[in-house]
Amino acid sequence: MKVFNFVFFVLILNLSAFSADLPENLELPTCAAIKADSGHFVSHKNFYSLCYRENYEQSEWVAYKLSSDDLGKNTERTEDFRSDSFIPTGSAVLEDYRKSGFDRGHLAPAADFAFSEEAMSETFLMSNMSPQTAGFNRGIWAKLEKQVRTWAGKFGEIYVVTGPILEKNRYETIGVNHVAVPEFFYKALAVPHGERVELIAFILPNRSSKQPLSDFAVSIDKLEERTGIDFFPALDDATETAAEKTINEKVWF
Repeated sequence: MKVFNFVFFVLILNLSAFSADLPENLELPTCAAIKADSGHFVSHKNFYSLCYRENYEQSEWVAYKLSSDDLGKNTERTEDFRSDSFIPTGSAVLEDYRKSGFDRGHLAPAADFAFSEEAMSETFLMSNMSPQTAGFNRGIWAKLEKQVRTWAGKFGEIYVVTGPILEKNRYETIGVNHVAVPEFFYKALAVPHGERVELIAFILPNRSSKQPLSDFAVSIDKLEERTGIDFFPALDDATETAAEKTINEKVWF
């Protein structure tokens, strides 16, 4: 497995070109190959959106906005795992994960959608799952998910894009549908902060870790290089070009 040195950057954008409100659908990224590759399928759910990659039998990204108003818990986990009938080529199925040794790792976390039973249930579609080691899914990944909710409460809202890094043609697979087992996962985050928006990304290996989250923080540019995905394309180009890459621990940690 390739080893990467993770450098902690926070990308701060001056929002002088924006109105008081952030751009609509800020969370939605753009896949570089989507127009040329029929293996990409974008599906807009009621509470989040995703881009399913048939070649890997999982989503390359899941995107949603989480506000502080969404943090109330009004329902328990539904546990109604099921295939996604809206994926035209067919999604992975529950049986793919049975006895595989991997967790059904949520991309859009169930706990982020505990504000309603309908929203919670939607996170149990198999298109929202990716094979994760137990130590990763229940450890540092869960820690990052909890931190995202903390940031949603702190900033009032947070825009989240998350998924596996699918950068290789071949991976270890599980199940009859040959679901790829990713080696890395990521999150890209945007929050409003005064007259600015601040961005941060994380790249984490699919294994347990005791390291602090800041060890896995990278710039959005670095994440885009790894994934080929254009994150937060709704931001003004001139503002993004002029963005500063700095460490701002007072904001994030």
